[in-house]
Amino acid sequence: MNLDKLKESARKYEQSGQWRPAIDVYKKALREFEESGEGVPDPSPYNRIGDLEMRGGDSGAAIRAYEQASDLYTEQGFFNNAIALCSKILRADPGRTSTYLRLAQLNARKNFVSDAKRNLVEYLERMDALHHREEALKAVNSFAEQFVGNPDIGPMLVELLRAASRNEEAGEQFERLAVELESRGSAAGSQASRERTETLESDANGSAANPGASLPSPYRPGAGGDGLVFLDLGASYDRPAEPTGPVDGLELLNGGSVTSSATVVSLADLQADLHDNLEGVRTQIGRAIEADFALIGDVNSHLLRMQGKMLRPTLLFLVNRATGSLDDRVVRLAAVVELIHLATLVHDDSVDHSVLRRGMPTINALFSHQVSVIMGDYLYSRAVIELVNLADLKPLEVLGRVTNEMTIGEMRQLLAHDPLTFSEESYDLLIRAKTASLLSGACECGALRASQEVRAAMARFGNALGMAFQIVDDLLDFTEVETVTGKPTGHDLREHKVTLPLIHALPRLTGPQRSDVNALMAAPDPTAEQVAGVVEHVRTAGGLEYARGRAQRLADEAARELEWLAPGPDRELLRAAVTFVMERRN
Repeated sequence: MNLDKLKESARKYEQSGQWRPAIDVYKKALREFEESGEGVPDPSPYNRIGDLEMRGGDSGAAIRAYEQASDLYTEQGFFNNAIALCSKILRADPGRTSTYLRLAQLNARKNFVSDAKRNLVEYLERMDALHHREEALKAVNSFAEQFVGNPDIGPMLVELLRAASRNEEAGEQFERLAVELESRGSAAGSQASRERTETLESDANGSAANPGASLPSPYRPGAGGDGLVFLDLGASYDRPAEPTGPVDGLELLNGGSVTSSATVVSLADLQADLHDNLEGVRTQIGRAIEADFALIGDVNSHLLRMQGKMLRPTLLFLVNRATGSLDDRVVRLAAVVELIHLATLVHDDSVDHSVLRRGMPTINALFSHQVSVIMGDYLYSRAVIELVNLADLKPLEVLGRVTNEMTIGEMRQLLAHDPLTFSEESYDLLIRAKTASLLSGACECGALRASQEVRAAMARFGNALGMAFQIVDDLLDFTEVETVTGKPTGHDLREHKVTLPLIHALPRLTGPQRSDVNALMAAPDPTAEQVAGVVEHVRTAGGLEYARGRAQRLADEAARELEWLAPGPDRELLRAAVTFVMERRN
């Protein structure tokens, strides 16, 4: 039996819930590949073995498989995938100290300095608590050997050595960095490095070393952020490009910053190890909406092809893990949330008479307006039935409140007869109801078995994130460019919808500019030139900048709510979700 057939056989065992036979077949495939001595090893079977061992309750075997997969991904240059595997390992065993060092090395190779620093400090603190400081500092020096000459990683390592009163070793690292920078033609960076070496020598002469000094803690109050100082040596470092991927659905888990766009986070990053859960959601939805009625069956088939990227179920899963309140109903809850989302989209398309959704014909365009209205009602009813079957009032209360808020939000928009009098306060009420309420409900459902305080914090997190999401969505309508015309898309403006950028700009427009806006709103079918002109007026009046600032403040507000959660990979994934919302382009 060839390798592809073996893996296909293993997948069939997985689908039928026969985990041990699936593991055995995956291991057989790996043995046969190794014996063949041909080609590049495929890490994906190790990843699958790890997932199956976790299901079987053997976390030790799972971790060993994940580490083998991570090693292979690293050897092949797929650092994104290796980082994702490390996150899986830490979920299985948060106390696995060596994994923090592994993460630091991987993040350093991608030049994600802040992440590497955080991982290294975590490693050093854990080793210090185990009274293995010398071993830990040797690891830091070995780490430095791998990244000699990197003007971003080098200073970070020096600061760690200084924090442990290893000034002599820190000075050696600075000198090596100076030589490397000089060879790269960065005289200023080299000089700055040598000046720091002299400062270290002066510090060493002026005060006695303290070998027992405590290492800095990134979480200790008063430590000044991470408790570590970054040095600007005026140099840049070109890191090698990573091979394109991903392999086996694993992608980068950057743990990005809310306030910085240096790290790009995609939805695939957030969903890297949620494949089984998300497939479960799709299966649950297909089962829930199945009906012995020909027309509904036809509509369902089209509807399932229109399913989106499932951000809301993703957030529900991540919150559920991050709160530590694991809920065996989580896939069904996520399916209900997505059903409600689909229902709102079907109704929205009907109300707006939209003909396209995600590049496909809408239900009302393909069938009829009446079918679209009834189908939205059908989806809502199926969601309610699924909730009732859970026999728990808590999710019913949360999502009942959410659907009520969304309905009122839609009505509020319909009653805005003069869009140009729409205030920022009214806009906030609208997006809180139409967009943020369901994200808030999804996050709250993920925390139903957590404490009341954490549950409320996750609801607030979802609300702030949802509002930021909608503002960014409205900004994209002004900033993204159509490939054919080269002009801003302006779909909202074409449909005479007023969003935050225009709301802020309107009082600041000149008379002629305001006339251009009035003309666009009066035109049944605004021209591309009219749309482009109004977009430029909004930009020059500061509307785009203001909206971006509002979104950023909401994103920061969402990130602060995550402090209610214990530190760990899942909290960092939720932080990365905030970055994704702020940096997305579609």
